Amino acid sequence: MKSATIVRLFSLCLLLLLPALGWSQQGVTEDYGPVVADIVKRGDKAMTEYSTDNSVVTGNLFSRLYFDVFEGSGMEFTLGLKDQSLMLKIESGFNQMISMSMRGEGKEVLQPAWAQLKKNLYYAVDEYSSGGAMQTFWGLAFQAFLILLREGVEAMLVVAALVAYLRKSGYADKVKVIWYGVVAALIASVG
Repeated sequence: MKSATIVRLFSLCLLLLLPALGWSQQGVTEDYGPVVADIVKRGDKAMTEYSTDNSVVTGNLFSRLYFDVFEGSGMEFTLGLKDQSLMLKIESGFNQMISMSMRGEGKEVLQPAWAQLKKNLYYAVDEYSSGGAMQTFWGLAFQAFLILLREGVEAMLVVAALVAYLRKSGYADKVKVIWYGVVAALIASVG
């Protein structure tokens, strides 16, 4: 694949992305304090009321805390951009709480896991929370650029592999179909 074509495709993708920057982070928070306070308040209450008789209810509550609060607030996404390892520890902590609750483990088993999950959540607030500060345009642009770069390189590798395969297989005349697909994908992305 010619490098000029790759540069053109990359430039086109970047130009298509720029107008969307204003909408790309709507609803995503970087002020983790209120999110973590909500998780801890509801989690502490669930742990106080926990017994093996209501273990499924507690497991469902921790599942909702993960999906509706941690993930739903956008904390998972933004934390993953900043510290993938910490985000995975927190995600694993929620998974552990959900599975142990659902199995009806004793409260003495759940308490240390809950304490570790809270510790990781508080660490995220201390180290990565913006405290409600607005992100700048250039900060969002840089984040979007990095995502675009990563995804663009992956897409270009797939296209290059398909083109190389067609040429080696003796179907060089079919390469134009790949390029039609690339154009259609770009149009669909804009749509």
